[in-house]
Amino acid sequence: ASHKLHLSHSPLAPISPSSFGLWFGASAETDKLITETFENDLKTIVSNPQLQTEMKSNVEGAMALVILFDQFTRNIFRNKPEAFQYDALALETAKLIREKKWDLEMNPIYRGFAYLVISYFISFSFYSPILF
Repeated sequence: ASHKLHLSHSPLAPISPSSFGLWFGASAETDKLITETFENDLKTIVSNPQLQTEMKSNVEGAMALVILFDQFTRNIFRNKPEAFQYDALALETAKLIREKKWDLEMNPIYRGFAYLVISYFISFSFYSPILF
């Protein structure tokens, strides 16, 4: 099965301010668009570890996975527990980006998405002994 998941431009390139509303806003319309466009890709990629490995071989593919596993799942599964079921895959990929030092070359917005995933787990590991 083929997939269409790719970034519309390199994570090394600037991001247009006109994209900010789509990226940082939440709406039923955006959720529908992302679900219709990427839900099948999510299923294909999750069920194919070899494809995940191929995508993790370069910065564009790895960043696409972070956005798919961490951000698009929030849109696809809005207000459902499934929204968080791919967090471990997002973390694994974000850590790889950091280990390969790809983040140092990225546009700061993309870098922020990778760091955000890592920060969730740092915060959780710090607070979980206090809260649970």
